[in-house]
Amino acid sequence: MVLADLPTDELKDLALFVCCGQHDIGVLIDKNGKAIGNSLRGKDIFENSCARCHQPDGKAPLYGEEGDVSSLGWIARERPAQAVHKIRNGVPNADMLSLRFLELERIGDLLAYLQTLD
Repeated sequence: MVLADLPTDELKDLALFVCCGQHDIGVLIDKNGKAIGNSLRGKDIFENSCARCHQPDGKAPLYGEEGDVSSLGWIARERPAQAVHKIRNGVPNADMLSLRFLELERIGDLLAYLQTLD
């Protein structure tokens, strides 16, 4: 499929994502993949927004990309940019909601907490 084949509404969604949906990963993750954030604040976000579906330990079954381990902690540590993308944008065709309404600093806090999970 080429862009010209996309319906107009999908083209508009794509254009909005490209122009407004990106973020500077350097404000969220350091050069070693460690989250730049406060894990205590992130724990509050997790408990109020994530734990119901992902379980308090973050080990609910995940149907992610090939090679993923069913642990939010593993994904946050091993694939932090992927984790940030899914936190901010949700996951198409899944129940994962977008947390784009959170400020980037809060996303960093959530990622910092997720990295503490097994």
